[in-house]
Amino acid sequence: MSEIPKYNLTEFINACSDERNVVVPVIVLNDAQRLFNLRSKKQLLDAIYAKDVHITDFVNCKELEKNNFRDKSGNVIPVLVDAYYFCYTGDDGYLAFHIIPTPPNKWRLKSFHEQQKDAVTQLGDYLTPNQIERLKRIGNKGN
Repeated sequence: MSEIPKYNLTEFINACSDERNVVVPVIVLNDAQRLFNLRSKKQLLDAIYAKDVHITDFVNCKELEKNNFRDKSGNVIPVLVDAYYFCYTGDDGYLAFHIIPTPPNKWRLKSFHEQQKDAVTQLGDYLTPNQIERLKRIGNKGN
């Protein structure tokens, strides 16, 4: 895992200007529809290109886990995936993308879903600020 992006974010955003440049798997499109009311591939990519999807923070760059990309000899082609947090219409999300390593080398939007909250943030929905601070202090004693 890397703390430096593999890909140029601006190039990915610009590629979203033409839906022929970006592959969006059905499962990703279903998440965009269900969670963010983005009803089509075009609407999703237009929102990214227009920066309505406000990309806020780089999360990480790591190897694609379920990698089916192979060279002509059948060997797995390593693929790195960049992940970012975003905000869209007030909702926080997570997106990940990479370039497909085989021709025609299009971009692929791997993930577009809700941002997973850490345990303390989730508890924050139910606890007072003082209770959250005490939990954080307890957690830091182990470090």
